[in-house]
Amino acid sequence: MIEEQVQRWRVTRTEEKKKDERISVITISREAGSGGNILAKRLSDQLEFDLFYQEFIHNMAESAHVSVRLLETLDEKGASVLEEWIASLVDKRHLWPDRYLQHLMKIIGTIGKHGRAVIVGRGANFVLPPEKRLSVRIIATLEARLRNVSQKFSVSVDEARARVLKTESDRKAFIKKYFNDDIRRPLNYDLIINTGTLSIDDAVNAVSGALSQLNRA
Repeated sequence: MIEEQVQRWRVTRTEEKKKDERISVITISREAGSGGNILAKRLSDQLEFDLFYQEFIHNMAESAHVSVRLLETLDEKGASVLEEWIASLVDKRHLWPDRYLQHLMKIIGTIGKHGRAVIVGRGANFVLPPEKRLSVRIIATLEARLRNVSQKFSVSVDEARARVLKTESDRKAFIKKYFNDDIRRPLNYDLIINTGTLSIDDAVNAVSGALSQLNRA
């Protein structure tokens, strides 16, 4: 999958460039059971954007070889700008960039430089510059999320509650540890959508509409 992505980016670099969109990356943060992954898939299909799930990015960030391979898809100027941005981010947020975080920021930054992508999780909204991405947070009531998880995994409501609370705790701890911030803080997002009141299709239209508006501004 990684090699396929590298080849796609290389082909894109050799093709005639379309008019640059001001923003062509959407980051998705989501509460467990809120339907964020489903929304991300439908959004990427509608916009014809590449889709990067949390697990895929996490696996890439664990390999120094992979981060190097991805950085090689950038031209010299793009790589230099990325390095400068990461350095300023570390300084601004007072981060302690261990090996994992260094690779993670380089991978998310590379995806951001290529653009036309939907990134799910891993704190991507904390890595990419605000003027280069649309940051979305997907939420729903606990009752709705428990119902979704219970139905999806065919487990009891009590088991669903345990899964949801564990996932929420892990995600909160991840953002606090690596980005020194609160995943639930509203100001970390451009758009917050409640899938308890909006259908997934309506949520997709809301995000794509917001993206269009930003690029017309």
